[in-house]
Amino acid sequence: MAIEKLLKNKTAHERATIKGQKIAKSISPGVYNHNDLTIEIVDIYLIDGGIEIFARAWRDGCQLGFGKDGSVDIERFRIYNPPIYIADELGEKIKEFRDINGFSRIRKYKEDGKFAVLQVLSQNILEFGKIDTDIVPNKIGHTVGTFYPDADPESTSVDGGVQRNVASADWTTNRSSADGTAATPSATFDDASAYARYNTFFIGRAVFLFDTSALGSGSTINSANLVLKVGGNSQPASNNSKTCIIGCSPASNTNLVVADYSCYSALNSPTEFATRQAPASAGSTMTFALNASGISAISLTGISKFMTRCQADVDNASPGDNITYGAGFYYADQTGTTDDPYLSVDYTAVATNTSDFFQLF
Repeated sequence: MAIEKLLKNKTAHERATIKGQKIAKSISPGVYNHNDLTIEIVDIYLIDGGIEIFARAWRDGCQLGFGKDGSVDIERFRIYNPPIYIADELGEKIKEFRDINGFSRIRKYKEDGKFAVLQVLSQNILEFGKIDTDIVPNKIGHTVGTFYPDADPESTSVDGGVQRNVASADWTTNRSSADGTAATPSATFDDASAYARYNTFFIGRAVFLFDTSALGSGSTINSANLVLKVGGNSQPASNNSKTCIIGCSPASNTNLVVADYSCYSALNSPTEFATRQAPASAGSTMTFALNASGISAISLTGISKFMTRCQADVDNASPGDNITYGAGFYYADQTGTTDDPYLSVDYTAVATNTSDFFQLF
């Protein structure tokens, strides 16, 4: 039976657990070739709300090391609320979205939990694996955790866009307004995630929340990435198109309203959590390596909160005639696709019992 059929009328936690159970049954220890990587899955286990995989990996014949110094041979990967759908032109699931220019588009997916998890695993390996390191045979790493927003209906975390579009208002008024004109907390499509447009002074911002409570109090975060899939972009010559990552505090962890248009940490000169990036091409993945401020924003016991804003918006640089700055990103899907945004965290958990102590280095 298709996994999606088993998720009907289930809570978010129940859906995540069911997906983990089904995917765990579909993946056996062994060697897999995926995305220019050779991955050896040593063990696979169920965890609360997801799946845990112990694996080592090679790229172009060279083994990748993990951990701060790259000495880890076998890394532990935990994927919470794992995706089950992958993009496929012949897929039976169709998702409609708007690109950054407002045109309606569709993207097709097929259910393949095994391939979806291998895709997430390979992305994690490329993010955190290191080459030319002294690997200690059989040394087991700490953990790379992958967290997805809670999809609609949200019960722990939300993602989506908040926009303001008032044709009669000027740039300054639209930018500094407390309220937007639309909020899309249940969107599964690419919306105006981080952009500004001249003709109506349209400004879009997006909120991405992740339940990272599984990290646990006392854990140490070594590094982390916010990973977003581009649905549509606009790339004029000016750097004003770049996406900025900042902190935010929406009124609710499970909903977005027009007042969240101003839930940013600061309108002007906010503390930025990563290096600004120019929009990648549609369908590409943008990985924002979080700096010390971004890592500090990750909650060990609750909800981690991020906002995307266009550089033109952050720097108060009004677009010129008929120019659109910025990029649009996919949001979390009801049952989970590999296009969904996620937060990946390389962390050291506190040992809670004897087995944990011997499992961690």
